[in-house]
Amino acid sequence: MKITLSVLEAEVGSPADPAQVSRRVLEAARARIEPAGFVLDYSICQHGGGIAILIAHTRGPGDEYVRALAREAVCDARQVAREQGTPLVQDRFPALLELELAHA
Repeated sequence: MKITLSVLEAEVGSPADPAQVSRRVLEAARARIEPAGFVLDYSICQHGGGIAILIAHTRGPGDEYVRALAREAVCDARQVAREQGTPLVQDRFPALLELELAHA
């Protein structure tokens, strides 16, 4: 079986501290990723004023559904950050790195 690791990074911002995002922002991204049936495992963490999303799946590199899911998770996180008073962060496609691994 081949497993793909997709790692996405995007700035979301934070009203209180530009070097830290709130727990609600992280929860918004988790709420989008968690119910996706094709996700084998995932992790969402913060780095500075951004989030990083790691998704393990079997859909292969370059899958549009995975990319759309990640974009939606970032949009959800940015929306929560805006509701908390964060200035508008540039809406651009998150940075993406994908790695396909053969699993015996």
